[in-house]
Amino acid sequence: MNAPQTNTTEKTDAKLAYFAILMFGLISFSGDLIYESARGVIPSYLEFLGATAFIIGLSLGLGEFLGYFFRLISGYLADTTRAYWFFVIVGYGVLIVIPLLSLTRIWQLAILFVIIERLGKGLRTPSRDTLLSVSTKGQGAGKAASTF
Repeated sequence: MNAPQTNTTEKTDAKLAYFAILMFGLISFSGDLIYESARGVIPSYLEFLGATAFIIGLSLGLGEFLGYFFRLISGYLADTTRAYWFFVIVGYGVLIVIPLLSLTRIWQLAILFVIIERLGKGLRTPSRDTLLSVSTKGQGAGKAASTF
C-alpha cells in the first residue's frame, strides 16, 4: 500500500538533494571566484598602498588564523541557535568587502577588509556544511552506511 508513496517521496527527496548540492556548489563557486580572483593581487595591492612585507604577511596570516578559529565559534552558535541560514547568508554577504578593496587608499582599511572576509568564511562554512549534510541525508552511498 505505502510502497508507491514511499517511492515518490524518495524521488522527490533525491531531486531536492541534488538541487541543494547544485545550488550550494554554484554559490560556493561564485564566492570562491570573487575571493580567489582577488587573492593573488591582494599582497601587491597592499604593498602599493604602502604596507610593508612584514605587515602584509602578518595581517594575511592573522586573517587566515581568525577565519579558522571563528569556525569553532560560529559552528557552536549555529548549532545552539539553529540559525544556519542566517550564518550562511551573512557569511556570503561579507564578500562585498572584496570589491570594496578597490575603493580604499589606506592599507590599514584594506587589511581590515581582508580580515573581515576571512571571518565571513569562518562564519558561513560550518552552517553551509551542516545544511548540505542535512539536505542530502539518506541519499547516495551514505544511505546504507548511515548510522544517524
